Amino acid sequence: MTDQNKKTTSGSRISVKQVIAIIGIILLVALYVLTLVMAFIDKSASGKLFLLCLYSTVAIPILLWIYIWIYNKVKEQRIMYVSIMSVVLISLIFLVVLILGLRRKNKVLHLAQLEIEKKVAELDRANGELSAVNSKLKEANEIKDSYVIQSLYSDTAFVNHVEDKCKSMSQKIKAKQYGELSGIIHDIGVKQERERISSTFDSTFLKLFPNFIAEYNKLFPEEYRVEVAKDGILPTEVRIFALMRLGIKDAVIVANYLNLSLNTVYVYKAKVKSRSVVKKEDFEGFIMQIPKL
Repeated sequence: MTDQNKKTTSGSRISVKQVIAIIGIILLVALYVLTLVMAFIDKSASGKLFLLCLYSTVAIPILLWIYIWIYNKVKEQRIMYVSIMSVVLISLIFLVVLILGLRRKNKVLHLAQLEIEKKVAELDRANGELSAVNSKLKEANEIKDSYVIQSLYSDTAFVNHVEDKCKSMSQKIKAKQYGELSGIIHDIGVKQERERISSTFDSTFLKLFPNFIAEYNKLFPEEYRVEVAKDGILPTEVRIFALMRLGIKDAVIVANYLNLSLNTVYVYKAKVKSRSVVKKEDFEGFIMQIPKL
């Protein structure tokens, strides 16, 4: 009878161990399945869950062994069931605490990632604005260099011409040949010099903006589109907006440069805008958007 009781007790112990082992296996399998699912849902969390799996693969068997050892020390049936339930409960609490901790860390990481993405977007926007400013500065420098060189040659030639005429006038005055002075003054050619300056401006501008006339004409219906003469001379109204494209928007400066009255400049601008297919208040914006090729 005693041997039969021992066998029964031994069989009972083996059965309890199997139950606890099955519980441990279920917990580990559930944890690995959760990790696999999270790998598809949230890749950032799957790595941490995998580390949790590795940790639990070691920790859970140790916990189960401890509870089996405690069970072997307990003889009463009621305490046995309490021990098993305690194993399950503590293991579940352990998993829940770990999962909640990971979720909290993932939330913090997600917020940090959003903040980083926001900063990157702001940096990209700032870089875009800086690139646009650099592009405008480059364009302005190229325009300045082109016109400085042209102005240098033009001014030097005109100064030399005027100097020669002044020498001639000085000689005529010394020789008291006053009647010939008017002819020399006429030969200085201020009008011709002004025309030459305008012609130089037009040719230089069209080299910098070869597509300007084509883009300018897109702002008008067919009957109001302009054509550049064979000599490359721009119409006065086009020259006004060419100066604007170069950044010269002050009507007083434009009037002085083109030898026009201020009112004439305003009349030209109003007439051009009234013929355009775009709104008057938007016209100058379209002019400034014409690119430099």
